[in-house]
Amino acid sequence: MTHVPLRIAVVGTRGQAMRVAIPTVQLSENARLAGVIGSDPHRTRDAASDWNVKAYESADQLIASGEVDAVWVAVPNNLHVDVAIEYLRGGINVLLEKPMATTVEDAEKLIEASKSTSVVLKVAYQHRFRDAHRQLRSFLLEGKMGEIGLMRLHRYWKFPYFPNQVASELSDWRQSPESSGGWVINDIGSHLVDLMLWISPEPVEFLDGFFTRRFPRVNMDSSAFLTLRMGKTSLMNIETSNVLESPGSLLEIYGEKGWVRSLNSFQDSSENKTSFAGTFTFSTTGQNAYLGMLNDFVDACRGLASIGATLADGLDSVAIVEQARKRSRFLEDL
Repeated sequence: MTHVPLRIAVVGTRGQAMRVAIPTVQLSENARLAGVIGSDPHRTRDAASDWNVKAYESADQLIASGEVDAVWVAVPNNLHVDVAIEYLRGGINVLLEKPMATTVEDAEKLIEASKSTSVVLKVAYQHRFRDAHRQLRSFLLEGKMGEIGLMRLHRYWKFPYFPNQVASELSDWRQSPESSGGWVINDIGSHLVDLMLWISPEPVEFLDGFFTRRFPRVNMDSSAFLTLRMGKTSLMNIETSNVLESPGSLLEIYGEKGWVRSLNSFQDSSENKTSFAGTFTFSTTGQNAYLGMLNDFVDACRGLASIGATLADGLDSVAIVEQARKRSRFLEDL
């Protein structure tokens, strides 16, 4: 069956919106860029002109136009919930940048608002769409390694993340605990928490954590070490940093029947080594991961099967991050 492309507008005119959201929509055969909207009218008009689409002046105007099926919301973290609710209530499907919210209270507010509408909301966790991670999930769900004793995820990504970013130009909202919900823990860390929750066959809870402050002029976490528990007897460690160097990512899973070591699974080329099925290599670019996430969102809007993060998934991640922020200790303060 041939489908008409989903008409998607991007909410936001900086950073992630310009670097990822708009280019990804333009690449998809299943979606069409239907407009842009941001907090600054001049920047919104400039972005609309650059991409040859309509500039919307307000959410009300966008909703009333009847020309938009969905929005990709890429605004500061603390605005996610209020912006998403406005579009949900207007009957617009929402792809919401992570984290879903900066607090459990706000996440629950969004879930409550969603109960009065039939539209779709997915949280933008694109690393679910990397082939290496999908294989790890299948290994765990199928019980290939038996009872799991330890899972460990190491992922450092030194800021600035992209060639056109400058460390000294870090957005003001990123430097505020209230606006960001944490520095590394709610940036890279939010992705890692979602990934570990997604591949885990049993519920996960926070046990303990440690932070350090090393990023210049930012009095928040720049490195984090979290210990979680999956089920009753499986330990899980997450290590992340946006200020330290690292040769690459490593995701290890050790069970009674075997083990897996996933090397550089967040990069374009990765490898899963196993004790029970040999070695597998993958090629999944960051662009392809985002495109897979977007196409999955389009499928969900059409009532088809989806593996994208749901509201419940988003809440679970927010809860772990909130516990980490409340209970982790800064090494400098010990």
